[in-house]
Amino acid sequence: MICWSVARPPLRPTIFWPTPPTDPHRPLATPHDYFSNDSLRKGLKKKTVRGGAFVAVSQALSAVISLVALSILSRLLESADFGVILKAAVFTGFAAMFVDAGMSMATVQREEINRRQVSNLFWFSTAMGLAIALLVSLLSPLVSLFYQDPRLTPVVVILSCAYLFSGMTSQHQAMMKRAMQYDRLTMTAVVSLIIGQGVGVAMAWWLHESEHGYWALAAIPVATAAAKMALSWLVCPWRPDAPKRGVGTREMIVFGADLTGFSTVNYLSRNLDNMLIGWWWGDAALGFYGQAYKLFALPMRLINAPVANVMVPALSRLTSDPQRYRTAYLKVTGATTLLIIPAAAYGLVAAPWLIPAALGPGWEPAVPIFRALLLMGMLQPVANSTGWLFVSQGRSREQLQWGLVGSSLCLLSFLVGLPWGAVGVALAYSLGGLLVRTPLLFWWVGRRGPVSARDLIGTLLRAAPHAAVVALANLPLLMWLDEETAPLVGVAATLGVTAVAYAASLAAIPSSRRLVLELKRVGGELRGGGVAQAAGGGDTGQPDPGPAPLKPQETT
Repeated sequence: MICWSVARPPLRPTIFWPTPPTDPHRPLATPHDYFSNDSLRKGLKKKTVRGGAFVAVSQALSAVISLVALSILSRLLESADFGVILKAAVFTGFAAMFVDAGMSMATVQREEINRRQVSNLFWFSTAMGLAIALLVSLLSPLVSLFYQDPRLTPVVVILSCAYLFSGMTSQHQAMMKRAMQYDRLTMTAVVSLIIGQGVGVAMAWWLHESEHGYWALAAIPVATAAAKMALSWLVCPWRPDAPKRGVGTREMIVFGADLTGFSTVNYLSRNLDNMLIGWWWGDAALGFYGQAYKLFALPMRLINAPVANVMVPALSRLTSDPQRYRTAYLKVTGATTLLIIPAAAYGLVAAPWLIPAALGPGWEPAVPIFRALLLMGMLQPVANSTGWLFVSQGRSREQLQWGLVGSSLCLLSFLVGLPWGAVGVALAYSLGGLLVRTPLLFWWVGRRGPVSARDLIGTLLRAAPHAAVVALANLPLLMWLDEETAPLVGVAATLGVTAVAYAASLAAIPSSRRLVLELKRVGGELRGGGVAQAAGGGDTGQPDPGPAPLKPQETT
């Protein structure tokens, strides 16, 4: 709403933005809170632990929503429908990285920042979103020409609409991350996911008997991005000022450019498998590969990726204290590996029943792909978390250099495995990661900073016995069951054995037992409100353990 203020001449227009209602028991953060460094540092430990709790709630809800939607969509649509969208997403996801251009991470990581700088970044991202949406729409016929598939031209145009919404959202999300307002971030993430997936499921039900079911999948990212923009503006009281020159934005854009450079080469290497499989083997093979990858990446998306939203701002505030920085990082990565690596071992043994239970009948060709990918899944909790180290330490140029090396190795593995189909691509990717990329990454990131390559390897080794126990405990069951066993029976049986074996291994290994007890203690104190006491006394700042592309961004 625009009204005229006459407080002092001359008359000038004043814009009053709508602000969200306040909770009488918890005052709404003022825009000043986002820029006051003292305010951001105050209660850092409490914010981090509280943020971890909200992240856990958010991801639990997201897991349920995503799995339900995945199961419904896989039953209503054909694998070829997923293949159509994956082919388009290779190009639209690549363009999406330039909308934000690393500006949101620059806002989160920077020690000192002011209103004018963030406002300039907002307008930069918004302009990039509009420009890239128009550019991608104009180039969409080339995507159809590459795949010889005319359906892709309108699909790419529709998907590009999400860019403008994302450009108008990134700085609001960054400001809330910087202030560690994870209650608001959780609300925007979960509600926008419900809206996006709900739109997709409704359209899939409407179109499932037609040849145009892929439009249901195209609607999901656009609806999600639109909902996230509206909700972010509703819950974040910060509003951008008019853009101004000479306010020190250049350095932040350079930092963002390095991150975008890394994201570019990383994205290409991580999505060229989709492009190559779709080009060589067709829509159906790509559909099987894409759905197997979604299930493979789900634990990382639900645990490791959201924890990064908490850890990057927290670690960025601890760079002046190397010992606390190292302790915080190792404690959190130890907790995530303790969850994800045994989950990967469970997926390896339960794949013949897990895939049909999650996706429905007819998806059995995804089983060997899923298993091949899970070999790399054993390393990804730690490998992906190295991105926290690069960003929080301001080593964006080194991250870009690693991206060029790691992405080249990743592309080479895809080309080696391509003649053997989607299974060959998945297996070559995993073996290349196990033998070459991940060891080289650990050395690269451990050359400088408080966390060494030995720390990273040690974190993996501490979780390895639990994965071995899970796999060995299920061997007798695998000899008794066969692939004809009802999917839900197979999943329930292997899950029961896994739960017992995993609990026994946690109880038997002292270091794991101590970590579980500490997590339990922090959780209990958090529920009781004594966060600082749960964390060990005063506010030391040490944390306790707690899109667009269809495949998550990864460090490796």
